[in-house]
Amino acid sequence: MQQDPEAQGLHALARLLGAQLADQRRLEEQAERQAQLARENQRRIEQLNERLEAVRAIERSLPTRPRREPPVAIPPSPTQSSGARGAPPRGGTP
Repeated sequence: MQQDPEAQGLHALARLLGAQLADQRRLEEQAERQAQLARENQRRIEQLNERLEAVRAIERSLPTRPRREPPVAIPPSPTQSSGARGAPPRGGTP
């Protein structure tokens, strides 16, 4: 059984339309998955922002501590030699 040329052309067109429809469905599903991920990410961002704001509120409610001044370096006394400082050498006389 041989098909006429018009029928063969219609079969090719049907295959092309079927492939395009499959691609369109695949892309729509992919777009829906991406939209769902975007919604989940936005919800997560909002949750994290709420937690961050709660931590900031806790920090604001804490009493402030007075600032500590950095320690002042004490110069060595004139009796110390300019050599090694600290304990005298072992086994020697001070």
